[in-house]
Amino acid sequence: AGQLRWGRRTHARVLGVLKNPCYAGAYVHGRYTSRRTIEPDGTVRTGLLERPRAEWPVLIKDHHEGYVTWADYLAHEGRLAANQT
Repeated sequence: AGQLRWGRRTHARVLGVLKNPCYAGAYVHGRYTSRRTIEPDGTVRTGLLERPRAEWPVLIKDHHEGYVTWADYLAHEGRLAANQT
């Protein structure tokens, strides 16, 4: 309730920041979409799928001041993809 709480720096948290377009000053809506599947036993499962950038309904670059430029963000994204094992 209005308090800032710091958590441990983890690999997942760092990647979450670096992969977020907000880090580069962009506003995005529709980056993820939900998908429902029905298992053979009738169980309904809902999951989130990340859309390709070309399919994001809203992308406003330079919406606010970012920590890095959009070009740097794309370069970081490329490096992260190349380092993925």
